[in-house]
Amino acid sequence: MTRLLESLSPAARYWLSGLARLAEDMDWPVRLARSEGWRVANKAYQAEQRKLGATEMQALLGHLNLEPPLCPALAREVLLTAIELYLHTEQTTALARLEDDTIRVDVSRCPIFDRFMDVRWHGLAACACFARRNGWYEAMGVRADEELVMTRKWGDPVCDLRIHMPAPMALAAQPRLHISP
Repeated sequence: MTRLLESLSPAARYWLSGLARLAEDMDWPVRLARSEGWRVANKAYQAEQRKLGATEMQALLGHLNLEPPLCPALAREVLLTAIELYLHTEQTTALARLEDDTIRVDVSRCPIFDRFMDVRWHGLAACACFARRNGWYEAMGVRADEELVMTRKWGDPVCDLRIHMPAPMALAAQPRLHISP
């Protein structure tokens, strides 16, 4: 458990972790797709995930009495805390660790991939984690560069992501994604 997570009361941790359940609701995009098509549903789903990510991070920052922008070192610690809170649910399993100044995230289970692998599923195909994390970065006032090293969609055993946080957002451009060969 991160130092920041330990500083929160059990009631605060429980309430904050409950926000993650909203991010795992995939029923409403299915209903939207039935009336508007999957292109519209995927776009709306990604936008909603970004908003939910911002809501999650604003709530966490509020409970920690922190305000953006965060310096890179504190932002990394807050991100590790957010991953532990919001990406450890009944449907999602992610492990994160700090390697030098980079956060390495390994996701071994997620609801989108589970649906993606179901032969009967013809819906959401875009990973919601990227949009959700972008909401986190915006709420923290930081920029992050992400490097996708492995993904389960390519047959890898986990989704392996590296997050680099070089500067506060006010000094830099929006988050970027790099895909490693």
